[in-house]
Amino acid sequence: YSHGGGYSPTYKEYWYPGWAGTYIYRFNESYQYQGNFDTGQPQMMQVYGDPVEDAYYSANWGYNTINKWSGMGASQVWSYNIGTTAGAVSVDSTYVYAMRADGMQVWVLNKSNGGVVKTLNLNGGVNTTIYGALAVVGNFLYVGRANNVVYRYDKNSGNLVDSFNLVTTP
Repeated sequence: YSHGGGYSPTYKEYWYPGWAGTYIYRFNESYQYQGNFDTGQPQMMQVYGDPVEDAYYSANWGYNTINKWSGMGASQVWSYNIGTTAGAVSVDSTYVYAMRADGMQVWVLNKSNGGVVKTLNLNGGVNTTIYGALAVVGNFLYVGRANNVVYRYDKNSGNLVDSFNLVTTP
């Protein structure tokens, strides 16, 4: 499995992309393997299930794209090119949030058509690589960086609220 696993509220499953292939591997809420499905799009750095509809989103690294997919499979709804390496994607009930692998800018996209609603500059924290670690919870964006720190930002202003270190073992 790869970076950037996500949760599908529709299917009540955890989904993990297989780097650098096209498959997503599915696990139920008891972490039992449920099978996989083919998206047809390689280099998924992160996948994230929509909380409202039967859809999911992917950040496709070397393709520089954020994609919306319908159902469980390869039915693409839209694709948005963020200009360079796509590092992370997340979604709430209103918008899709996307980041490049490097940088402090967040693209806020329309869920229906992938159009840019606005861009948000994150203020504070360290700019290191993102390997599929973006989550939206309530009014906050959580951004996990390669320096083993997760930064919490206000999703409206982009201001840093706080951060915490991840414990890693060799």
